[in-house]
This record gives sequence, C-alpha cells and structure tokens, in this order.
Amino acid sequence: MAIQGQCEYQPLNYMINEFNEVVQMCRDFVVKKDDLNIVQEFHTLAEELVSLSQKSTPRKSANRLLINHYLLKESNEFNLDLQTKKTKLHEGIKRIQFRCCYYGGIDQHIAAVFRGFFLRNGIRTVLELGSGAGWWALAMDKSHSFPFDRLSVTATDSFEHLNFSSRKDGYEPFNKYTSMGVNSTDESRKSIIPPPFARIPELCVFPVEMFEAKAAIDKYADSHQALFMCCPTTAYVNSLALWPRGRIIVVITTIKGKQNMIGSGPNESIFEFIEDDQLNKLSIYSQLSEPLAICVIKTKKAVKKLHD
Repeated sequence: MAIQGQCEYQPLNYMINEFNEVVQMCRDFVVKKDDLNIVQEFHTLAEELVSLSQKSTPRKSANRLLINHYLLKESNEFNLDLQTKKTKLHEGIKRIQFRCCYYGGIDQHIAAVFRGFFLRNGIRTVLELGSGAGWWALAMDKSHSFPFDRLSVTATDSFEHLNFSSRKDGYEPFNKYTSMGVNSTDESRKSIIPPPFARIPELCVFPVEMFEAKAAIDKYADSHQALFMCCPTTAYVNSLALWPRGRIIVVITTIKGKQNMIGSGPNESIFEFIEDDQLNKLSIYSQLSEPLAICVIKTKKAVKKLHD
C-alpha cells in the first residue's frame, strides 16, 4: 500500500528517453505541417507530454482524434519518409500512454469542471477505482485547499497494468494480454502478468493504494460520498453492484460502454441517470476513435453484472 502524502516520482531512464523522443517528433511535425489545426494540436500534445514527464496535470489535453486521423491517414502523394515518421510517432504516443497508464486525457479545465460537479452536489470525498498511476486523482484532489473548495480523492488500483508498464520490455506482453479477452479465469492469460515490481510506486504521480475493486469499496464506501472510474475494465464496471444505493457514481467510458450501462428494460429500473450541463460540454479524448462519454448515475437497487 502506498504511503499517503507526496509521491516521489522519478521516471526510469528508458521512460525519459521515450518521452524526449516523442516530444521531439511532435515538434518536428509542427515545423513541417501547414494545416493550422494540426499544428496547434501537435503543439498541445508536446506540452501535454512534457507535463506528464514532470508528473503535473497538463494545462490542456490534445485532441487525439485529430492527431490520430492525421497520423493514420495515407497521403495522396506517397512519401515513404513521411509515412515512416507518422507511423513511428503514432507508435511512440501509444507507448507513452502505456508507460504512464494515461488513457483518458485529463487537463486543468476538465479537472475543474469535475470538481465543480462534485462540490455542487455536496460531495467532498471521492473514491476512485482503477486509478492507474493516479492522473485523475492528481488533477481533481484538493485535500489541502480552503474548506469551501476542498475535495479529497482516494485513488486505488490493482496495479495490474503497472506491473507491465514498469518493465522496459512490458509493452508487447501487455498487448498480448489485452488481446486475449477479459476472462479472468483464463490461466494462460494470467500467466502473462508479470510478478509485482518493487519500483511500481515510481510510476505513480499520486498516492495510489493497491486494492482490487471489491476490497476498495469494502474499506472506503462508508467514508466516501461518490465513486469515480475512468476507462474501467469489465471487472470494475461490475463492482457498481457493491456501491451503496443512492450515492453518485461517475464513469468515463466509451459511447458503447455508456449505452450498455444505460441499456433498456431492467437497467432502466436499476439506475437513476443524472444529466449535468457542465459535464456534457466536456470533450475527453483517449487513444480510441471517438471521444469518451461521461455517465453519471445513482443505483436504485441491486445491480446485475454489466458488460462493456
């Protein structure tokens, strides 16, 4: 379990090299590209990556849909050198996301809107499941702020992802692991997970406690007013059944994942869905081909298992 308080964060040497290489590639594309929208997004992405390397919340997150569209789109005029560089940059961005466990882009504005939502609803304590390295908790937490603005976030994670990303050679095994499906009883899939690594705390940017979803809820449900998840796996989504009824749950997920949560028939009687004008205005980007969706709910009765 992580010690509460300020995290000591020193990226491993190979991570520093990966950051520097990708940031430089972003800046090179800014020089060569004349599309102002793309130029601005590469500027923003370079700044975002520099912030991540310094364990700080980015001022602004880049529109990765626009960037991925440009990097993956084949040029009308075939240019082998350009295509090679675009492919290399796209792969480099994916590796940084993997290393940092950073899939739902968070920035200072997005964090402020979420804090405002929680505070408007009288929420001062939030439990986050599947926190990864703690980026969202770092951005939203204001445990030491003035009382009127105070929001305390408790970050928890199984460290499954970080067991891979804390290793220099963890990228390919992780891709193999995620491609094998979500059957947690599959021993061949489990065998790919590396053993816990002592330097995992170095990858965390916020104090993250090592708990599976059920254990985290068992420990913190009585002392926390809301539950938060970003890009959850099926196992985390299924943990909604354990959260006390009537308390707010915020899930940032894919549009398909939100549709599955909302569903029809039985789900309509399970959840009370909450709309918030400020949250609805946000655009949150990930490595996926569409913006992420924000789902705010309260449980009205016991929840059956849900599937992404």
